[in-house]
Amino acid sequence: MNSAKDTTAEAPRGARKVVNGARTWLVAQRVFWLDYLVILSVLTVVYVAIILLYSQYFPDSAHYLGMSLWFSGMTQQDALELVNARHIANGWDPNTSVDLLFNWGLVKPRVVLPLLSVPFIWLFGPAGLTVTTGIITLVLVLVLYKLLAARYGRVASVVSVLLMLSSMFIMVFSVGMLTESLSALWGVAALAAAYRYQSDPRKRWIVIMVAVTLLSAFTRQATFIVAGAFVVAWLLSFAVPRATRGWTVPTIAVAGSALLAQLVQTWLFPFSQGDQYMRMTQTDSLWGAILATPKLIVGILREELATYVLEDQVLLILIGLALISMVVFWRRTESHLLFGAILGISLYNITNGNATHFRYAIPGIVFFLGSISLLLVHLQASARGGPPAARSDPETPTAA
Repeated sequence: MNSAKDTTAEAPRGARKVVNGARTWLVAQRVFWLDYLVILSVLTVVYVAIILLYSQYFPDSAHYLGMSLWFSGMTQQDALELVNARHIANGWDPNTSVDLLFNWGLVKPRVVLPLLSVPFIWLFGPAGLTVTTGIITLVLVLVLYKLLAARYGRVASVVSVLLMLSSMFIMVFSVGMLTESLSALWGVAALAAAYRYQSDPRKRWIVIMVAVTLLSAFTRQATFIVAGAFVVAWLLSFAVPRATRGWTVPTIAVAGSALLAQLVQTWLFPFSQGDQYMRMTQTDSLWGAILATPKLIVGILREELATYVLEDQVLLILIGLALISMVVFWRRTESHLLFGAILGISLYNITNGNATHFRYAIPGIVFFLGSISLLLVHLQASARGGPPAARSDPETPTAA
């Protein structure tokens, strides 16, 4: 009897603890409310502009929309007909069969976004996929800001996030019916968990890193971007005196999970990236494709640069600032992470064989913004006439 009374008494105490914790968190967020207002206002304007001015449906969207409709209860044949109607409306040739739409080895494993979109498909029909990616983009922006603000302060973080929001290509691909924003969110989560593990080495952060890597692998095969960032940060931590230690376990967790997922997917969902690579280099052997790679890279870079100059100057500035920071602060972990991410992005971009207008880089956007934030916080400190305020991590400066 006393046990029952104790249980009854515990419930209100538990509820009060949750309420008090939520109240404390909200009070602590008051200092960030102006930042949230600015970021969310800009995001709202950008989102509305994209919805009004750009199509959210891309050729690749057919696979994600088809799976979303199928997972929500529609037959594959009915989903194919609906997707083909959307394809034709956009001026593209229709998908020829159910097998092509649902069983292509490259996209068949990408089930996470379609699964997340099911409730919104039930509520809004096919437009529910756009609603899903819009919500994911909102979460991505807020999580990016919180991670950057904790390490570099409010000003540098707000400017970095606003720079991302001002890039047409980044935002169109993020809001569109694609996996880019969700892949980017998993990248931010993996980096945040790695940082937490370095200051609080408990198993929960390892589990989170493994989990988000596997989720990322079944969102889009872009896991080698984060894995590459971690591997390079780990390797250079031994070579560069000022580099942060503590990347061994995060690297094993993320790179190991990424490699395992890639092997499993290659086994279960056969697809030859090598064939695509040889086709784009116009060769008939892997060695021939490798020899033709320098020419391919020059062509991709030329097209990307021309496109940025003509259509998205903000993205050109974003990339330029990140690269400048990587060179200037070459001893810093942020630079090592960005360099490793660029290697991973290059792997996907080169084997795909054509310009993607930063689309393949979006899963690693956190590394670009981290590098920019590092540069901005040092410029901010220089303008004030003193060094950046240091956190408990002596390598990571912050400024208000």
